[in-house]
Amino acid sequence: HYYTWFDAGRPLRHWNENTEHAAVTDLPLRGAYTSYERATIDRHLDMAETAGLDFLTIDWEVGHRGLNPRDLEATRELFSAVKKRNSGLKLTIMLSIRTSLLEPVQSALLQLRIFAEEAAWQHNRNRPVLWFFLSADFLGCFYANKNVLEDLCATFSVLATGAITAPRHLPIDVQEFIRGWSLYVPFRASQEQWEKEWALVYQHHVSDARDPVRIFTVAPGYDDSHLTADARKNSQPRQVSRENGQTYQRMLAQAIALDPLPEIIMITSFNEYHENTHIEPSFNHDDFYLEQTRAFTDALRRNNASKCNG
Repeated sequence: HYYTWFDAGRPLRHWNENTEHAAVTDLPLRGAYTSYERATIDRHLDMAETAGLDFLTIDWEVGHRGLNPRDLEATRELFSAVKKRNSGLKLTIMLSIRTSLLEPVQSALLQLRIFAEEAAWQHNRNRPVLWFFLSADFLGCFYANKNVLEDLCATFSVLATGAITAPRHLPIDVQEFIRGWSLYVPFRASQEQWEKEWALVYQHHVSDARDPVRIFTVAPGYDDSHLTADARKNSQPRQVSRENGQTYQRMLAQAIALDPLPEIIMITSFNEYHENTHIEPSFNHDDFYLEQTRAFTDALRRNNASKCNG
C-alpha cells in the first residue's frame, strides 16, 4: 500500500496540519516530502527495488469532490518513472471511496482504466488488478450504482482489503464482484493468538469464495493513538508495538507457513505514517524495516530458485 497524499509545500498536506487525520509521530529519514515530485518518486522506487517489492498499490481517496488533482499528478509521475526504468516493478491502484455519488467514482474509474493500459500495470492470473478498500461507503456506493460499477470493472481482477474476516457474511453480489480478500490491519486478536487468528482469517478468505486470489497481509506494527477523529475513538486496535522487528517477523514467518501459500503477500504499508505502519526508512527506525523486507524477499527468491533447479 503506497500513499501519494503528501505535500511539504504550502499549504501542507498530511504533514501535521491537523490532528484528526494528518498527525505524524515519525518522519521519513530525509524529512517531509511532496509525493508528486520526481525526486521523491525516484527515491521511493529505488527503495522498492532494493526491498525486492514486485508492485506498489497506489491509494486513491475519492470523495464528493472526486480525486485530489495532486494524487492524479503523482500517479502520472509514478507510471512515467516506472516506464523509464523498465525494472519489472509494477503499479496498480486502490480506490478508497468516501462518497455514494456516482460521478466522482465513475470519473476516477475511467481515469484508472487509462493507466491500466500501461505495461507497468500489475496483473494476476492474466487479468489487470484493481483494489477497493472495503468500507460502509464502498458498500453504499456499490449498491447505489451496482450496474455501472460492475460494467466499469468487468475486465479487472477486483481485490479488496479492509476489516473483513469472513467474506461469506457479505451479500452474494459483493462476493461475486470481488476475486480476493485481505485484511488491511492484521491485528485483531491478542498477541498470544495472532498466528491462530491470522491462519483462520486467511482460511476464510481462500475458502469462502470460488477460486479466490490468495492474499495475506503483513505489517510491522500499528499506532494511530495520536489521531483524534471521532471514527477512531472506539476502534481497535489503536496501538500495536513493533517489538524491534519481532511483530513484522512473526507475520513474515506466518506468510510462508500458510497452506495453500498466498499468491500475494501484501504489506501495510510502504508509507502510511499516520498509522505508523510504514517500512520506509524513518527517524525512529532508520532503514531497519526496509532491510528486513529485503532479507525476506531475497530468501523467497532463493527458495523458489532452488525448487526450479531441483
